[in-house]
Amino acid sequence: MKTSLRGRLVCRRCRYILESRSDKCPLCGSRDFSSRWEGIMIILSMDSKVAELMGVEKEGRYAIKIL
Repeated sequence: MKTSLRGRLVCRRCRYILESRSDKCPLCGSRDFSSRWEGIMIILSMDSKVAELMGVEKEGRYAIKIL
């Protein structure tokens, strides 16, 4: 099944792509969101070099660029 990420909000502080509308980011607690973003990075393992380089603290989907 294909899931569209179009229209999803992204946390401006940690770049986490929210699963649903929320008042605050479930990861960092920020209330600053954007619906304009490009690219997606999916972190499957916290042991990955990419997770380390990006400063990601939890597995999940993250925006690469916030417009």
